[in-house]
Parts: sequence; structure tokens; C-alpha cells
Amino acid sequence: MNAGRFDTLVELWRYTSAQNAYGEAIKTWTKNSDLYARIDYNQGSEDVNADKWENKQNLTIYVRYMAMTVKDRIRHDGEDYNIIAISEIDRKMYLKLQCVSSE
Repeated sequence: MNAGRFDTLVELWRYTSAQNAYGEAIKTWTKNSDLYARIDYNQGSEDVNADKWENKQNLTIYVRYMAMTVKDRIRHDGEDYNIIAISEIDRKMYLKLQCVSSE
């Protein structure tokens, strides 16, 4: 894989738990890191659900290997994308992330 194609800066966000002033647990998204990535836009979809238009964009994102799970999220150009599958490429050199736009 040509590392020169990793030319797009994306953000990795983690779902974390914090406490408010009353000691209650609050679930929130926290920015974990910035990553250089290669993005391939796949076919999107458009549906009507409960009289509401729903648009989804599917992406394949390639990044250098790091610890991440499908509970994480990628942010690119102000849009959030949920990770639905992670595949390892070349013995922990790269990760292939199958992502779908979140609502």
C-alpha cells in the first residue's frame, strides 16, 4: 500500500464516560487523536423511514495500525462516521475501516 496516498486528516473519537457535578455518569464523545488516512467513497443509500428521508454514505478508510474498536467513530469534514468493521492489513501495518455515516 502506498503511504503517499494517506493525505486526508481525520479524527478518531471515543465514547467515554465522565461525571457531572452531582457524580452522575455522563456518556460523551471525546476526541482521541488525529490520523492521516486514505478515503474511498462507496455507494451510498437513500431511504424513507417513518415519512423521513434518511441518507447514508458508506466509506472505506485506510489508516496506519493503532488500537481501535467498532465502538469508536471517525470524523471527516465535520461529518461523523460509525465504524462497522475493522480489518487488519499486512500484519499490523494498516487498518481497513468500513464506515457508515451516523445520524
